[in-house]
Amino acid sequence: MSDHFASTHLCPKELLFALVLCLLNISPVLAQCVSTATPSCKVYDTCFEATCKCESSLFPYFISYGKKYCERFLASTNWSSSGASWRDKTLVCLQEKIVLMLPTNALPCDCKALKAAAFQIHVACYTQPNASVCDLGLGDWITIYKIIDNHDLFADPDGRAQMLAVARICGSNHPDGPLKDIFNKIINALK
Repeated sequence: MSDHFASTHLCPKELLFALVLCLLNISPVLAQCVSTATPSCKVYDTCFEATCKCESSLFPYFISYGKKYCERFLASTNWSSSGASWRDKTLVCLQEKIVLMLPTNALPCDCKALKAAAFQIHVACYTQPNASVCDLGLGDWITIYKIIDNHDLFADPDGRAQMLAVARICGSNHPDGPLKDIFNKIINALK
């Protein structure tokens, strides 16, 4: 292993993951993608952007979107306990799924495909079983709304499509009533 690994204190789970990466001949940069027990946004620099230099491409995502929102979500203190749990599980889900999309060894990065896939991953992670945004209360929805830039929510085609997909999933998961009406209004506004 490199000097980096020798000087890094890894827990057993991280050590096992690092060994698997080595056995699979995955680049040392991808070894920086090991999850930690505490939610962190470092992986966007040390892993994602280090592996695929997409920020200066026509399809930036890792720093200008992913890291930006990771930091905002972690910095927010207005979460209920359910909201904080959803946030943490969602951040881990996003990071673990993005790692799987990164090319291994010397394969080139397709920044356009990575960005498109990342937005699809957001939908899956936001609405994952046992940690779905659909089950959060109004206070957590307000927190989320305050975190996200209006441009990314309403004007950016990727963000708008992502929000529409999440609203459709949430709307289909709720019986008729006030919450379903709210999701239907969101869906109609985003169409």
